[in-house]
Amino acid sequence: MQSLDVRIWDIRAIKRPTKTTYKVRWVVAGREFSKTYAAKALADSRRSELLAAQRRGEAFDCHNGLPESEVRSQPTSVTWYQNAIEFMDTVWHSLEPGSRRKLAEALATVTLALTEPPIDPLDHAFCFRWLVCWSFNSRARVSTIPADEDAAAAITWIADHSVPMSALNDPKMARRAYNSTTTDQFGKPFAVNTYRNKKKGLSGAVNYAIEMGRLDTNPLERISTNPPRRNTTVDRRVVVNPPQARSLIEAVRDHGATGSRLAAFFALLYFAGLRPSEALVLRRSDCVPPARGWGELCFAESVPTRMPGGPMTARPVRASRSSTARAARAGQSRHVPNSSPTSRPTSRSSAPHPTAGSSSVSTAERSGTRPTRRSGRVLEKPHSRRSSLNHHWPSALTTCVMLRYPPGSTPESRPRKSPNGLATALRCY
Repeated sequence: MQSLDVRIWDIRAIKRPTKTTYKVRWVVAGREFSKTYAAKALADSRRSELLAAQRRGEAFDCHNGLPESEVRSQPTSVTWYQNAIEFMDTVWHSLEPGSRRKLAEALATVTLALTEPPIDPLDHAFCFRWLVCWSFNSRARVSTIPADEDAAAAITWIADHSVPMSALNDPKMARRAYNSTTTDQFGKPFAVNTYRNKKKGLSGAVNYAIEMGRLDTNPLERISTNPPRRNTTVDRRVVVNPPQARSLIEAVRDHGATGSRLAAFFALLYFAGLRPSEALVLRRSDCVPPARGWGELCFAESVPTRMPGGPMTARPVRASRSSTARAARAGQSRHVPNSSPTSRPTSRSSAPHPTAGSSSVSTAERSGTRPTRRSGRVLEKPHSRRSSLNHHWPSALTTCVMLRYPPGSTPESRPRKSPNGLATALRCY
């Protein structure tokens, strides 16, 4: 607590048989504080500092009596590890499961870089795993404790050796934090998207520290290094063209009892440009078949894969959520053009399985959802992985643009892709 009710008294000389000392006295919100000096010049200097802070309009701390500027300059007891945990707890409930995981990974990466002494790179993976799954998992941290004794010891060591937030005012320490978002513990550069996710987590934690009064300014603003740039070069060998896509989809159709559903799933990915999580929840009632030319697909949900709280060996689970932020705010559905190549596989997909609970077009039998790994196994058997539909997005957008839309006119079909993504996709042909 701070107060502007400050009174600074004159210096009092305290005479003793052997020497005379000088006491500086001041009162903050009715509480008296004092500091004794051996020389009068030192006492005068200290009193002048207090008077200068008072003239600047600074508030004084009611607990230690110091001006606000001096309180901020002192090393804080809040460490980076504690600040990062508080930041995660603050934003936890407002984030989707996938965003929680990305933020936890970003905070874990920076936390491991901001310890004194630094952590051995060979122990990095083990510590990173438990920071993500426990320290930066608000739900798991409250309800459980690490069962692994080594994990508990590692987390305790990190908490005890994490640097204070005030250490980030040192340019070298700020540079160390920034470098952890660009390269891994062995110096290998991260991909551009990985860097952006980690840099976003670092900036969020620093801004939270500023909000809490633990930092005066953002130390990352002094870093002049240019961020990594995205490589927009397209390797055409990994992008399938429409004839290859049709042959792959027809080959998948013969893959057991679920072949027709898998064919519908991959047709939605390639010809409609859907995300896998969106194709899983598409129902027959959402499909408007084209009597002539193009039809339409309408939906407002997706089921992205997320990791549950607990060890990273746990099986992934799916949670339904709004497909876009626009749909979550306004209750709108997303409309995607439906071409004839998409309509044929979806209309020929098998009848819905009773366990699916809905007339879903591409869900698999028994589970009601198609695990993401299953599509990879299906395509790896008859075809090379390099030419699989896992690289469907650039060619899907190119096909959509070439068949119906001019460049720049498909924002609703793919609202999350930037103009750079569109430019990249157009290089496929």
